[in-house]
Amino acid sequence: MKKTLVVYYMTLPCAHAFGRSEFLQKCLTTMLTAEYSANLYDGWASKYDELDGGVAAKVLGIEDMRKRYVGENARGAVLEVGAGTGLNAPWLRMVSSLTLVDLSEGMLAQAKIKLPDAKYYVADAANLPFPDNYFDTVLETFCLCVVDNPYTVLREMHRVVKKQPNSGKIIILDNSRPKNPLVSTILDLGAATQFGSLANKQCRPDLDLTQILASMNNLFSIQQSDNFGAGFFRAYLLSPK
Repeated sequence: MKKTLVVYYMTLPCAHAFGRSEFLQKCLTTMLTAEYSANLYDGWASKYDELDGGVAAKVLGIEDMRKRYVGENARGAVLEVGAGTGLNAPWLRMVSSLTLVDLSEGMLAQAKIKLPDAKYYVADAANLPFPDNYFDTVLETFCLCVVDNPYTVLREMHRVVKKQPNSGKIIILDNSRPKNPLVSTILDLGAATQFGSLANKQCRPDLDLTQILASMNNLFSIQQSDNFGAGFFRAYLLSPK
């Protein structure tokens, strides 16, 4: 049941945005340029909470993980990378300051409704406009699977979070390659197609967070980690080195 919901959760935004009759044609023929990607998310912005939240997100454990990881750990001066429409807003009430970054102006406009006192930047997560060692907490939820180079974004998150002696925290909730070989192979094939990229909101379901973080263990220590959503998603609490 949960695996069926994962497929529904990942493909619904494309069908909803284009209309059911146009869904397949658009997914197969649209060129997924960076400019188109930004426009796509701008177009989704007003309905994104309905698409990326709701019942499916609750059943898959996404809301519970937001509460556990973001709600229990985001403190002090907080930066959210790829903040979108501010779906983490209920769990960011206890912070001293909040800064949200996203490439989509439309998505940030929706976030401002939820979090009017936050600071907003239309910026690239791979080139954050902040000094080193600046934030107490840096978080991202379902952003790494969308960006061109998750390694670059993780290095930027590491750069701007505080290090020792007042070490900060990095919170990640994202897609993660399932351990089941058959399911992983199917995801690899789907992610490699234009259809798969657009249907998943350009979010790669085959993102291998375990491997990525293992290769960057000179920058991060894993304090806590959980699989959720039938093994398709993973949450991390990291300490920067």
